[in-house]
Amino acid sequence: MPGGKAIAGLRQQIIANAIVLFPKVATTHQREYSIWHKRQLAFTAPTEAFDVVVLTVQQGNQYQAFLTYGPTVCPCVAAESSKKDTVNAAVCSLLEVTAKALEARGGKALRGIVLTDRAVCGGGMIDAELLCKQGLR
Repeated sequence: MPGGKAIAGLRQQIIANAIVLFPKVATTHQREYSIWHKRQLAFTAPTEAFDVVVLTVQQGNQYQAFLTYGPTVCPCVAAESSKKDTVNAAVCSLLEVTAKALEARGGKALRGIVLTDRAVCGGGMIDAELLCKQGLR
């Protein structure tokens, strides 16, 4: 089984994808769980709206990863991986599910992130207009 850092990195990316895929879940969570304490807002990060859970399936011979949201006692499932032979493969499969969902939704999922003035950079694209605004072009 891979080290905790590998799984933690995959989990972090799955949750980042989830925030873009399910922005209403993230903002609702923030609104409900951010509280005022001693005249300061205790801000809840959007990443706290989601979690990744791995279960054994098929009599413990396989693993399946789930992207969950909502109360920790009885969470809802936003996405699930296919059944895999290892924990790492299950979590990788869940990352692929969320990445494919982002691809399928295209500009709709990435509204506000879609590049307006695209420039080729390192084999990918970068928002040249935003770079100009930062004084970096």
